[in-house]
Amino acid sequence: MRKHVVALMMAFAAMLGHAGDSASFVLNNATSPSGESVVLPWNAEWIGGKANATVVITDNGIEVKRATGSGEFTLNISCGNHQLEYSTFIGGIKQGETYTAQAELAHIAVETKAARAATCTEAGWTHEVKCSRCNAVLEASTAISALGHARQTTISAIEPTCTTDGRTAEVVCTRCGLRLETSEVVPNPGGHVGAITKPAVEATSSTAGKTAEITCTRCGEILQAQEVIPALGYVRNVTARQLWPHKKVEVRYELAEDIGEVATSVTLPTITCKYGGTTKTATSSRMYGDTACLPGIHRVVWDFEGQSIAINQSSVTFTVSYSSVSGMSDAVAVNTSSSVYNGMSVAGTVDLGYSPFADGEATILVDDVAVLSSTNSGVFAWQPQTIGSHTLKHVSGSYEWTRTVNVTSLAFDVPPPPNPPTAA
Repeated sequence: MRKHVVALMMAFAAMLGHAGDSASFVLNNATSPSGESVVLPWNAEWIGGKANATVVITDNGIEVKRATGSGEFTLNISCGNHQLEYSTFIGGIKQGETYTAQAELAHIAVETKAARAATCTEAGWTHEVKCSRCNAVLEASTAISALGHARQTTISAIEPTCTTDGRTAEVVCTRCGLRLETSEVVPNPGGHVGAITKPAVEATSSTAGKTAEITCTRCGEILQAQEVIPALGYVRNVTARQLWPHKKVEVRYELAEDIGEVATSVTLPTITCKYGGTTKTATSSRMYGDTACLPGIHRVVWDFEGQSIAINQSSVTFTVSYSSVSGMSDAVAVNTSSSVYNGMSVAGTVDLGYSPFADGEATILVDDVAVLSSTNSGVFAWQPQTIGSHTLKHVSGSYEWTRTVNVTSLAFDVPPPPNPPTAA
C-alpha cells in the first residue's frame, strides 16, 4: 500500500496560516492494486494555543479522526472520489474555517466472468467486470435467452394426389445448420375413388343416349366424361362375308326388338354393295334366306351372278335397310375381298357356298374329291385336316370355279398317323 503524504500536508498546512485553501490530487492506481493510503496531519493547538481544542477529520462526511494536540494518522483510501474535510472545535463550537482536500482512486477493471454467446437452444450471458482492489461490480453479467432456431424451408411440401406420391417439407435452421424437419415421401392413397356424378342414358333405336360421367370423390378429377351414344338404329350389327365361289356373299344383320313399332309392313330388305364409287342393289330374285322384317338375327345370301359386282376391290361395304321403316339409318358392313381365302390361317371351318345351275345339281370337290352334291343352294362348312395348299372346286353342269387355299395353321388337333410296324 502506497502512502501519499506531501499533497495532503500541503493542503492541510493551509490551516497554519492560509485558512480556506484546499488541494486535490489523483492517487496512483496502477502500482497499488490493493489500495492506497494518505497521511493526514492535525494540530489542535494552533487555535489560540488552547489544549482543549479538538480536530475532526471526515471522509465524504464520515468522521475518520477526532483528536487533540497535534500529530498525523494514516487513512486508507478506497476506490472512488473522496472529499476530505478538516475542522477544529472548542467546546463543540466550530473554530475558524473548514479545510478541504480531494482524493481520487480509480478502479482496476478485471473481467471476472467471460461472456458466452447464446445459441439456438442454450442461453448465454454478458461478461462480468469487477474492481480488483475493492471487488466492486463494474459491469454485471446479464442473461441472454436462447435464440431459438431460424427456420427456413429448403424443400417445399407437395400434397399427394390420388395417383402420385407427395412429400413433407424439409426445414433447416439458417443459424446453426441443423435439419429440423426431414422431407419424407407421403404415399398416394392408392388411386381414384370413382362415383357416378351424371347417370348414363340408354340409347334406343331412334334416340341417342349418353354414357355415365364418373368423378373422383377424393380429388374431383373427371375419370370418365359423359359422351353421346348414337341412336342404335333398327338395323344393327351388319356383317358380310364372301362365300365360295366368289359370286355369293352372306349378309348377316340384327333387327331391334322394337322394329314392330316402326315397320308398316313385312317387306324384303334392300341390300346394297358399294365399291370404288359404284353401288349395286340386290334383286329379290337373287336373295334367299331369312328376309322377314322381324326382331332378331337374320342371314341372307346374295347371289350376284350376272350383276358384275367387283368385290375384289380394296374397300367394299354392304348396307341393309327396310323401306317400310321410317327414320332408320343404313348400317355399314365389314370390308370384303376376293382374296379372303388366300394364305389364310383357318380357325375352325371354311364356309363354301354352292348353287345348282344348268343340270340342276351342284358339286363341291376338295383336292379333286367330291365332298358334297346337292340340287339345292346352301353353304357347306369345310374343315381342313392338314396344313398346306388345297384346291377347291364348285361344279354345276358346264360351269366350274376353282380356288386354291393355303392353310397355314389349324385351330384343332389332328391325331398323328399310327406308328409303323416293328420289323420282326
